Amino acid sequence: MGNQAHVEFFGQEFRVAVRQPRLLVRQIRARLARSWRWMLESRPREGLELADSVASQLHELEPPAATRYRTQVQHIRSFGKALSDDPVGLLLELSDAASDARRSHLTRVLLRFGYWRLSRWSELYALPMASITTSPCDAFACVLDLAILAAAALERLQLITASRFATDAMCMADVAGLGDSIAAASAAAVLASVRYELGYLDHAEQLLLSRLPIIHAQGTPDVIIRAYSLLSRIAQHRGQCEHAAMVLNEGQLLGEQRLCARIVLTMMAERVRMLIARDDIASARQEVSAMQRHAQAHPAASYVCDEIASVCALAHLRVVVAQGRLADVVAPLRALLGAATSAQRHYAAFHLTLELAGTLSESGEEDLTSRLLVRALHRGERVGLLQCWVDAGRSCSSLLEQVAERSPYVATPQLSALHPYLRTILTHQTTSNVAQQRTVRHCVRASERLSARERVVLVLVAKGQSNKRAAQTLRVTPETIKSHLKRVFLKLGAKTRAEAVSRAADLGQLIGVVIPVTAKREHVYS
Repeated sequence: MGNQAHVEFFGQEFRVAVRQPRLLVRQIRARLARSWRWMLESRPREGLELADSVASQLHELEPPAATRYRTQVQHIRSFGKALSDDPVGLLLELSDAASDARRSHLTRVLLRFGYWRLSRWSELYALPMASITTSPCDAFACVLDLAILAAAALERLQLITASRFATDAMCMADVAGLGDSIAAASAAAVLASVRYELGYLDHAEQLLLSRLPIIHAQGTPDVIIRAYSLLSRIAQHRGQCEHAAMVLNEGQLLGEQRLCARIVLTMMAERVRMLIARDDIASARQEVSAMQRHAQAHPAASYVCDEIASVCALAHLRVVVAQGRLADVVAPLRALLGAATSAQRHYAAFHLTLELAGTLSESGEEDLTSRLLVRALHRGERVGLLQCWVDAGRSCSSLLEQVAERSPYVATPQLSALHPYLRTILTHQTTSNVAQQRTVRHCVRASERLSARERVVLVLVAKGQSNKRAAQTLRVTPETIKSHLKRVFLKLGAKTRAEAVSRAADLGQLIGVVIPVTAKREHVYS
């Protein structure tokens, strides 16, 4: 149906404007809203198919309406590329909008996300900052924009800036009523990474556990990888190896459901690291073989393939180091370090530097090891890194002890100034080692197993909700919430709400709990 009709009147033909078909407009708006909802439910394939079907009908609309809805279809396609872990495709989709990014908050956020994933820092920072408005859609875009800026600052090893951006994003989300959105959860995941690197493991875990359901349901691959990797490492530092393994299993299962090879392989690489720390080299070698088979069976986009290859290569090199074949490791590690440094991903480069220093130390190259380590210490002291030294393993710990023994007595003022920082690292390492030696292998007995509803109630409690607020969320009475909590206390042997949450978290019963959204107003992006 066109926008004009030809009418014959007294033998003459006239062109008459036809009124826009309202039914078609309503259908298109409903289908676009449904497509956005599927995107936010991490169903990009269905959302993209629906958006493509809408695009095929836009020629039937008047030009202004067609242009408006075509822009929405473009946003949906771009958002689907982001969820599908295809930053190159995302930027190609938005190539026409890159020069006019000021007109749409969401376009600017998607462009910034693509630039961040591809390490195009100058273009990322050239985009203007988002400004919050009264629109829920624009508020969501502003929060997500700050979360991406926080992630970029963390990757460039600017911890204070990252913490500031993430905190501002979470405060803005609370003011706009988006505290339970994936945008706020993305910012919380970055803030948790910062707190983890500063040594505040409890705070990092608290930030993630309360938002894990929304991350599980709507998180992008980067947010999922960050959350599940951090929770696994925190459990390992507490000596809860079974809990850590369960977290990685859940993250891997989520990656398989999303058809995202990067999530799956990152979880497997974390498992390799954990197995090596437990001296289970045979199992680690089998896991690396499984990673290689999975990478071959699940091809990804070109840029993501390079990331996947780096993840698999690093896991393989760790196994080779554990087997004592040090000569085969130094050159590949230097290549990985050079790639991270050239991309200005300083956070990843710092961890690779510690890996390389530990390998060179075991191979007997003491002079080069000392130079690498001192340079890393100076940089770590400037930004306040702490936990990464514990994650580097036993070889790095022995190196730090050697440097600490001679640092107060050497003539170099720069090395002497590092002595307080060194002592702080070694004290933190000792605390972590003591916690790991007190390993308690928790097994969930039948009497301690919580029901699905009890787990949901406990997650709401972990988020700080009162009985009344939890009852409103689940659309039940406060007395029902009290009954659930009484049974939880009885099963877990807890006396307080905090003790019940801690005990359930140790047993791994708060992982992957999905909270119903019956009482939550959905924000539709249309």
